[in-house]
Amino acid sequence: MEISGPNSQKPEAKNDKTVSNVAKPAAVGAPTKSSAASKGQTDTVSLTDTAARLKELEMGLASQPVVDTQRVQSVQSAINDGSFEVDPDSVAEKMIDFETGLDETS
Repeated sequence: MEISGPNSQKPEAKNDKTVSNVAKPAAVGAPTKSSAASKGQTDTVSLTDTAARLKELEMGLASQPVVDTQRVQSVQSAINDGSFEVDPDSVAEKMIDFETGLDETS
């Protein structure tokens, strides 16, 4: 079945994989060519105090260990010697808090 309409012409197959006249993205911090730059003006980027603080916190968290090995060892020791106790009320409360937090973010 052939469909006819304003755009019904078959496109010509092109094997040309070259791209021309496409600007390459500039490197971060590299000066850009614009009418403002040609007049001696430059674009600037500044971070807010909040963004700078977030970056600082991110760096601090990255340096922290993923697992608190001392806490893991103390729990393992308590399980092994039979002194580890589970507080079901505390576990239930934390599960409810977790679920509530998920509802607030969505």
